[in-house]
Amino acid sequence: MNKVLFTKQGKVAYISNGLGIKGWVRYGALNRFHNLANKPYLALGFLIHNLRNKCLTSSKITFEKYQFKLRKNSTSYYSRPKGLKFSKKLEASFLNKSLDYSTDEQQMVKGTWWVKTYNNGKFVCWLKLADIELIDGISSINESENSFDDIIQKIVSDKKNKIPQFVNVARLSPEKNQKVLIEAFAKLKTTGVEAKLYILGSGILKEELETKIIELNLSDSVQLLGHIENIRNFLPLMDYFIFPSLYEGQGMALLEAMSVGLLPIVSDIPTSREIVAGGNYGIISESNDEQGLALAMMKALKKEEFSSFNLESYNKNVINRIKLIL
Repeated sequence: MNKVLFTKQGKVAYISNGLGIKGWVRYGALNRFHNLANKPYLALGFLIHNLRNKCLTSSKITFEKYQFKLRKNSTSYYSRPKGLKFSKKLEASFLNKSLDYSTDEQQMVKGTWWVKTYNNGKFVCWLKLADIELIDGISSINESENSFDDIIQKIVSDKKNKIPQFVNVARLSPEKNQKVLIEAFAKLKTTGVEAKLYILGSGILKEELETKIIELNLSDSVQLLGHIENIRNFLPLMDYFIFPSLYEGQGMALLEAMSVGLLPIVSDIPTSREIVAGGNYGIISESNDEQGLALAMMKALKKEEFSSFNLESYNKNVINRIKLIL
C-alpha cells in the first residue's frame, strides 16, 4: 500500500503487488488480510471477490505449517472453504484416513477455520480444523528440499514409460486461458490418452484452477507448480508447450520453449500464429475453446514432422523488419 485518500466514495488505498498489478481499492477491504508478504496474489484475489463479485471473503488468514491426520468422523471436504466462490463439496472417498497430510495455509470463513490440505505436496482439498488431528501436537514442517526433485524424478520416469508431457508457462490470469486448457486436457484424457500437464506460474486464478483440477478428477495428471527457478533446465524435460492465450504481446514464453526444442501448440491469435509461422513450426488450434485445444493436442501426439525453429534466425528476421519500418 503506497497511498491513502479520502474521497466521496470513502477511504481508498493504492496497492500494488509482485505481479505488477496495481490500482485503487476500498480501504476497508485491506483489514481482511494478514501475513501476506509472501503471497501478495491472495490479497488481490480476495479484493476482487469482495469488490467486483460482491461475495463472501475470508475474515482471517494464517500461514502455519504442520502435519496432521484426518479424524475418523471427518466429513467436510471442500474445494475451497465453504461459502467462498468456487467452493464445492467433494466426495469423501478420495481421502485416506490412515495417511499423513500437511498444510501451509488456514482461513476463517463465517467463524469457522478451514485448513488447506496437501498430500505428498499436492493440493487435495480444504478441511474444517475440527476434522483434523495433529501429529504429536503442532509439528512444524519445513519446505521439503526434495519435493521438486521428486517431481523431476517422476517426470523422468514418465518419459521412460513414453507418457507425453505438456507444459504451460504463464501467470494464472483469465487472458492466459488456463481454465479452458484444463478442461481441454480432461477431454483429451477421456479418449484414453495417458499424459501429464504441468502449469508454471502464479496469479489470482490459483484457487479457481485448483478447484477445476479436483472437479475434473485430474489431480494425478495436472499439477500447478507455481514459479520455479531455472526454467530453462525444466523445459527440456517436456515434450509439448501449450500456449492457449486469448491475446499476447510478444509471447516470450513461447519463444523460449521453442528455442529448447518443444513442439508448440498455440491458440489462434496473431502473435502466436506469427511465431509458429502459420503452423510451419507447430500446431495452431482451430478454435480457442476446449474442443479446439483438445483436438490440437491430439494432433500433436500423432508425431507429425514440423520445421525446426531457430531463435537466432527468428531474431534476425525481426530486427530486419524493424529496420525496414524505421
